[in-house]
Amino acid sequence: MQGGPKFIENELLRVDANVDGSVQLTDKSSGLVYENLNYFEDSGDVGDEYTYSYPQDDEWYYSHQGIPDIQVTESGPLRAALQIDHGMVVPASASKDAGSRSLKKAKLLISTVISLTSGSRRVDVRTTVHNSIKDHRLRVVFATGIETNKSFADTPFAVVERKHPEYDVAQFPYEHPAMVAPMQRFVALGDGTKGFALIVKGLPEYELKVREPGVLALTLLRCVGKLSGRDLITRPGGAAGWWNETPEAQCPGTHVFEYSLFPYAPNNDNSWASLLREVEHFIVPPLVVPRKNKQTVWERSFLEVTPSHLQLSALKESEDRRGVIVRVCNPTGSEINSLIRFERPIQRAWSTMLNEEQIEPLRVNSGNSVNVAVKPYGIVSIKVVF
Repeated sequence: MQGGPKFIENELLRVDANVDGSVQLTDKSSGLVYENLNYFEDSGDVGDEYTYSYPQDDEWYYSHQGIPDIQVTESGPLRAALQIDHGMVVPASASKDAGSRSLKKAKLLISTVISLTSGSRRVDVRTTVHNSIKDHRLRVVFATGIETNKSFADTPFAVVERKHPEYDVAQFPYEHPAMVAPMQRFVALGDGTKGFALIVKGLPEYELKVREPGVLALTLLRCVGKLSGRDLITRPGGAAGWWNETPEAQCPGTHVFEYSLFPYAPNNDNSWASLLREVEHFIVPPLVVPRKNKQTVWERSFLEVTPSHLQLSALKESEDRRGVIVRVCNPTGSEINSLIRFERPIQRAWSTMLNEEQIEPLRVNSGNSVNVAVKPYGIVSIKVVF
């Protein structure tokens, strides 16, 4: 691990802060370079809590229009970090008629800490926004350099492939198609030689820009003042619900966002497996609990599921209280042959329905493990009695 005036790096990755506050990410193992990541975009939003809508005369502002403050705040040996502070001057609100953004300006303060740990394959980001601006949408943007209009997004039990077309909105008299799309934990892009994944905590909306292939925008804030508007450009069909002012939906105050950048080579057969492992590690990190008394170092695991990119969905006592239920899901398009191993010897095991109704007995291997084949996008539940 090391950090210089405007860079940090470990054995696998290097992050350089550009003069404008965006960053360049280099994958040292593959030679892949991502030159323009993590800059901020602010535009008007005169929509409501249902629908994004822009003012007729919108104004867009970008963090690279100003000069940020950049400093290395940690330099190893186990972790290095860069801090990048922006003070974006943007319209303070919408105009009174909501047809444009106001002439009055205010400062939007954004502080980002970008960190690397020793041996890590991803770059973790923590962005803090001090928001006093109204009627706007703030997004963080990643120009990946990947020429594609296709994304892969994580959903509760699958990774779905999406194409992002451009629409003729004149063909939609009631509501324009949304250019944004949902995700649960990550979105990934790839073009055969270069891959990039954005892993998020609680940030469910992204856009792969149609007119800028390979440019991802992650929504951080949508700040609006009403429950349901009547005159939205993007919803010409009228109201979506009751009119009600919602001042707290302007999202005043301080907000902290966490996400992670993961570069990968998509032509590698193990790329999806490595991505799904990193997603689990970022979203559900190890929980460290201090003990009062000194203990001899020991290691044990109640349950082990392999391969690691098979997702553990549930681990619970069975409803009849006679065993343990384990549920796994396969988020990929290929069948996974898995091994589920317990620390304790298994007396009996069955595959079950989601309601825990037993389907058929399973063979127990070596006294404490069972093999399970999980179909593409499949869910499998088993019940074991120790």
